Amino acid sequence: MTGSDRTFQITTHLILFLSLTVASALALFSPHLINTPVGGWVLGILGAIFVATLLVLTAIASFADNIEGNTFSELLRASTVGTTFYPWALSVYMGRWFHPVEQLQSPLGIWGVIVLMTTTWGIIVLGDILRRRGKRIWPWLVVTLGYIVGILTWPA
Repeated sequence: MTGSDRTFQITTHLILFLSLTVASALALFSPHLINTPVGGWVLGILGAIFVATLLVLTAIASFADNIEGNTFSELLRASTVGTTFYPWALSVYMGRWFHPVEQLQSPLGIWGVIVLMTTTWGIIVLGDILRRRGKRIWPWLVVTLGYIVGILTWPA
């Protein structure tokens, strides 16, 4: 590794460390800060800095990378065919937050947690078995089922 590559790597790691430190501070102090007008502005500014830092790091990584097909979005898209974990997890979160009814309580009650855990285990194991057998995993089917399960078992 050349000196400039090493400097670039250290700078990138330092920026990432600082952004994660800001994110940790936001998580730690946000319940106290959000109750004050100044605290709300501080949280908003720190959140904007955090998001901007992540976008800059992503841009640096994608422009400085000479290897095709290894950006985060390309790897995530490729993994949706090879595993059910990412499409399932993202779609359950989508179902949790973006459901059609305000103030929705889990229609399954306490069974919602059990259904969520069981279906998560089943989808991931089934996806792994299908992948090992060389079968194609249809991400749209996993996402649709995950969205519905997220709405029914874990609404926000």
